[in-house]
Amino acid sequence: MYFQFTLFLCTQPTSPDRGWLIPFLPDGFAAYLILASSVPALLLTILLFMDQQITSVIVNRSEHKLKVNILQLVFLYGIKVEEK
Repeated sequence: MYFQFTLFLCTQPTSPDRGWLIPFLPDGFAAYLILASSVPALLLTILLFMDQQITSVIVNRSEHKLKVNILQLVFLYGIKVEEK
C-alpha cells in the first residue's frame, strides 16, 4: 500500500512571526513561584499517600475479613449458570 504524505512536508506555523516551540514560562513569570507552588504540591502528595495507606490498614484488619453468606454464593452460582 502506498501513501503520500505531501501535506505534512509543507506544514508551517500559522503565523510567520511565531515559531514551532512554545515557551514554557511566559514573559514576566517569577521563578520563585515554582518553588512556592512545589511546597503545597509536596504536602498534598504526602497527604494523599498517607490517606491511601491508612485506608488500606483499616480495610485489611482481621475483624473486617470478608464473610460470605450462603445466599451470596447461590446468587453467584446462578449468575455463572446463566452465562452458559
